[in-house]
Amino acid sequence: GSPPIDIQKLPGADCGDQAEMRRIITIYLSDTSRTLERLKESVRTGSAQETEDLTHGAKGASAHFGANAMWAALEELELGARQGNMETASAALTRAVREFDKLKSFLESALADGAGMKA
Repeated sequence: GSPPIDIQKLPGADCGDQAEMRRIITIYLSDTSRTLERLKESVRTGSAQETEDLTHGAKGASAHFGANAMWAALEELELGARQGNMETASAALTRAVREFDKLKSFLESALADGAGMKA
């Protein structure tokens, strides 16, 4: 299948700044991983407002990265929470976690070998 993001769209890619790209990828993975853990708890406890708030930030970061499938899952999660439909939110969270796992594997592999990390 196609990669979960376009590495060339990452901040720093246009000038070939690998150190900056590595820093941004590391921060994104760390922050998103923490947010997903917090989302699991807020969805489990049925806290729609907290779920919506947490999702909004993660969605922005994913959009910035061009992680479209991740963004779409988070959009569905945010919408479910906004409507108070935690069943929809839960299903979307499962999808978001799956998309994040794919994204994380892809980015960690790119970090490890530097493939595609040069402009």
